[in-house]
Amino acid sequence: MRDAGQNWLVIVTREALEDVAEPAEATVDRLIEYQLLFCHVATFKLEHGRAGAEDTIWIQAEDVRAWRSLQANSFPK
Repeated sequence: MRDAGQNWLVIVTREALEDVAEPAEATVDRLIEYQLLFCHVATFKLEHGRAGAEDTIWIQAEDVRAWRSLQANSFPK
C-alpha cells in the first residue's frame, strides 16, 4: 500500500482471513476475494494513527469487525 510517497507493508493475519467470512479458511483465494475490504481497513487504521512500527499495518480480526461496525453505523436508519 502506498500513502503520500511512503510504502506500507500490510499484514493480514490468519485470524482475520478466517474471520472475514464463513466457512473459516485462510487461503490465498480468500485474501484475493477480500483484498478491497482489507485495503479499506488498512486505510482506516493509517488515517487514525494505528499503523505499526517500521511502516507496517497489521490487520487482525478485531480490526475487520470494528471497521465493519463503523460502516454499518455510518448509514442513517
